[in-house]
Amino acid sequence: MRKIVRRDPKYVEALQVLSANYMRRGDHVEGLKVDRKLVRLAPQDPTILYNLACSLCLNQRRKQALVALNKAIDCGFDDYHLLMRDPDLDDLRRESHFDQIRERILLMDH
Repeated sequence: MRKIVRRDPKYVEALQVLSANYMRRGDHVEGLKVDRKLVRLAPQDPTILYNLACSLCLNQRRKQALVALNKAIDCGFDDYHLLMRDPDLDDLRRESHFDQIRERILLMDH
C-alpha cells in the first residue's frame, strides 16, 4: 500500500487502507500521520475526521481527539453505537467533555 501512496499521495482510499493497517498493527504514530494527511485531503469527510479522533486518542492526545470528534459531528458523523463501543475511544469516554459529544449525537435527527 505504501508504494501506491508514494506513486499517488492523494489517493484517499489507499491512504485509508494504509492507516487501518498501521492501526491494526498497533503502529498508532504512523497511523496518526496518515490520518492527518487524509484530513488535509478531505477536511469535511465525517468518517475521516472520526478516524482522526480515534488516532489522536490512541496517541494520548485526548483534547485534540475531542476537537476532531466535534468536527466529525459538525460534518455529519452520527453513529451513536460506534461512538459508544469503539475501543479506540475508551480513554476519551472518560473525559468530562465526552458527555457533550454523546448528547450532540443523541439530539441529531436520524
